[in-house]
Amino acid sequence: MATAKALNQSNQSQWVSIMPATVAQLDGSKNRIMTLRHPRFDVGCQFLLCEQSHTLFEIVELKEEPRSWFIDNTVQQDGTLLISTPVDPIFMILPYLVRARSKFVPMDQILMDNKFPSCSRLCSCVSTSDLAKICDCKGSEDLFAYRLNTDKLIGWIKKKIERVADDLQSMGVYAGTGSQSDTFIRSSKDNSTSKDDYIKYSFGLISDYLSKDICALMEKKMNIVQEEIQVPPTKKQKAETKLQEPTDDYTKFNPPSKKSTEIQSSQDDKAKKISASERALNKVDKRNMKSISSYFFRNKKE
Repeated sequence: MATAKALNQSNQSQWVSIMPATVAQLDGSKNRIMTLRHPRFDVGCQFLLCEQSHTLFEIVELKEEPRSWFIDNTVQQDGTLLISTPVDPIFMILPYLVRARSKFVPMDQILMDNKFPSCSRLCSCVSTSDLAKICDCKGSEDLFAYRLNTDKLIGWIKKKIERVADDLQSMGVYAGTGSQSDTFIRSSKDNSTSKDDYIKYSFGLISDYLSKDICALMEKKMNIVQEEIQVPPTKKQKAETKLQEPTDDYTKFNPPSKKSTEIQSSQDDKAKKISASERALNKVDKRNMKSISSYFFRNKKE
């Protein structure tokens, strides 16, 4: 996601962006970039609102260093790439509905945020039939009031998760445990990814637009168990770990090589020669004998 702070601090006047052709071909004056509160992270992020088609897009920032863009005869130093991905505006309205869940309130009063005033423009992206999927509606065509319905919300999110899981499965996207290359072709017989794996994968994607409380509620309702990721120990921890030496001698199971046998025999011969000379020296009486080093040092009394 592209945070508002990151884009506002840049002084450049143009950006390189990827967006759907249907949006790029429309009247650009009716495309508005605005800052909205992210429903998951509760920070300001950049979104693109197409007022002509009443669609909302999240601007995802892809930034790698070092990278630049060649535009006509100029070089743009900042090589940031902005990607516009469609997002359901109900996800953006959901935090405000949760805040006003105790009573029926008109939508223009629900979408009020002093820090992010552009959220009021989301009214043009949703209709009464869209909001009726997660809310109880009351009123006439001139004025409708809405109140969040938890049961409807759970059913709406569940359908979203199952629909995304079916699409991932039909596309052959690998959603099992472990990693796999995108270019790896898995046969249908070797596909060990179950339906529950696709549900977990789909839930992980949609949970990026849900609050922690709603995620915990959906995990309970759909019996989704998130596996804990085992973090490998650091190099420092590995170095501090004492190595355990084997208690048994396994060398006796390995037959000695020819070279090691020759080395061992030569060492045994030297040991025999040394032991013979030592036995001859031990027979000499060394009680009144001086060491050789004593002849090279002057006596202190002299």
